[in-house]
Amino acid sequence: MKKIFITGWLFLAVNLIYGQDENRIIFGSLECSPAGDKIIFSAISVKSDWSNFKPENWVVLQYNLADKSLIEISTGGLYASYSPDGNSIIFEKRTGESQNIFVRDLDSGNEFQLTDNEHRNFGGSWSPDGQQIVYNSNQTGTIEIFICNKDGTNHRQLTFSGEHKSYNPKWSPFGNDIVYYFEKGDGKDQIYVMNSNGEKVRNITNNDSHSYYPSWRDEKSVVFAADPDEIHTISLDGSKNQPILGIKSFYAVFSRDGSKLFFINTADKDRITINIMEMKSSKTSILLAGEDLEELVKN
Repeated sequence: MKKIFITGWLFLAVNLIYGQDENRIIFGSLECSPAGDKIIFSAISVKSDWSNFKPENWVVLQYNLADKSLIEISTGGLYASYSPDGNSIIFEKRTGESQNIFVRDLDSGNEFQLTDNEHRNFGGSWSPDGQQIVYNSNQTGTIEIFICNKDGTNHRQLTFSGEHKSYNPKWSPFGNDIVYYFEKGDGKDQIYVMNSNGEKVRNITNNDSHSYYPSWRDEKSVVFAADPDEIHTISLDGSKNQPILGIKSFYAVFSRDGSKLFFINTADKDRITINIMEMKSSKTSILLAGEDLEELVKN
């Protein structure tokens, strides 16, 4: 694994201002470790017109808040998720013409393949006891949510979306519910919750807004992105849909204890950063913002 230490601002951008022939760094996902001491995210370096894009160039990186170090976890992955004990991650990468999900032990670096088919499998999330994994797959012809055991056995389908799509499943670390967003193609994606056997499905946003990338705030509420670049929280019963003031972002996750919010900050379109908000004080600071990522994220 490659490891570097951050000595200045690490510039982390979704849309940098580059010339057409220059590469820019694009970011795919963000998650906080169970202990709240690390974040894991994916990044890729591409030209502004994406003419040199290759899925295998995605890089999964981990940032340590204590020593401010960056570690390259793996290449070819986009979404990544910590196990409940923080010792392993799941992520996906290209396997020939398909895309499959892998589990990686963070200490040993050992990996094993969780899914093994000729389709697109991605976006996994662990059950609270670490025994099961929920993920996305297009093996039925559209994007649906599936579940399997941690050893890759007993795969079964949870959602049946018809011509629509169900994205970004996140298993509650506090219980049996799974949150995701439902896409109908009308630009008004909605946040849904179901239990782990695919029952008790309900739309908790239930409005005309565009809502996506949900994650868990606590056992009774979730956090999600809503246009235009707003971060909201909402109770599981659909009440208290409220924006978090002072934030412009399209992706945000809470620490397990709810004391910190990590988010990709888009307030300055010329300088996108990963920020942290201390919820008690509402104090916000930049975690990562600097061109040093170019040492690890290359085309």
